[in-house]
Amino acid sequence: MGNDYVATFQLNDFLTHTWLTPNGQWLMTDTDLQTADQLPPVVYNYFTLSSYAEWNLADVHRIELASPDSINSLCRKSAQIDPIRYVLVVNYDNSTETYQLFYTPDGVLVRTRDVSYLPTSLTPQDFF
Repeated sequence: MGNDYVATFQLNDFLTHTWLTPNGQWLMTDTDLQTADQLPPVVYNYFTLSSYAEWNLADVHRIELASPDSINSLCRKSAQIDPIRYVLVVNYDNSTETYQLFYTPDGVLVRTRDVSYLPTSLTPQDFF
């Protein structure tokens, strides 16, 4: 991991990035959803009920990951990874505070990451 290739393209009018290993093994696809209403209703509902609901929603991503077995063999880690995640990027009014919120397809917020002074781009390494 680290020498991966990234293919960027439009798919059904969505900007999409796909990560591949040098051997051509698929790792992850990041689809940039254009609005929060393109989230599954349960994810959208849990977000609107969260403490981040009043923050500005800056970006919405649908992440598809390779199977845990594939990723574990590549990174030599033992991890349980859901094949799909939704990542919302939020920022607070009049502030540099920016967070990534990682949701499962059933609306469970599994992780928050302070990216106030970091790039908000996502890579396969962000998920294990």
